[in-house]
Amino acid sequence: IFNDLKKRSPKKKVLYVTSEKFYDDFISIIRSGKAYSENGTTSFKNRYRNVDVLIIDDVQAFQTKQKSMEELFHTFNDLYSMKKQIVLSSDRQPKDLDMDDRLRTRFEGGLLAEVLIPDIETKIAILQKKAENKKQILPLDVATYIAEHSDNNVRSLEGMLNKVLFSAI
Repeated sequence: IFNDLKKRSPKKKVLYVTSEKFYDDFISIIRSGKAYSENGTTSFKNRYRNVDVLIIDDVQAFQTKQKSMEELFHTFNDLYSMKKQIVLSSDRQPKDLDMDDRLRTRFEGGLLAEVLIPDIETKIAILQKKAENKKQILPLDVATYIAEHSDNNVRSLEGMLNKVLFSAI
């Protein structure tokens, strides 16, 4: 999503972070003693709220971090009120997250897209597209072999492709 947005709308300010990075940034402000000072709060808010699109990966990691959830709630509200885009990813549906109802209902209020495990045909298409993007030709029988012998993780699929392409050099 980040790469596509940057390509289609280069002037948009898009921020992609993992939930861990958001959490680390928030904790750093607290540890520095600037959490409630104008300077510390402003730098954190500027980073996360002065964007056109905020993308946070693995929001399920916030489940045990009450203060971070609170900050995410306020960040979400500010961006939403400014009609900015917010993209959140999680390994489970919002209804299955152990979070404050205020935050969970905001997540449920958006467009939900479930990403399913790719079938063999999809894996082959992914492999061929990734090879094409690297300006490489991947024969169908090789793509099929990789797809059939991979797990269901697209990242490991790409890793297998990289090994094959590197070996072919």
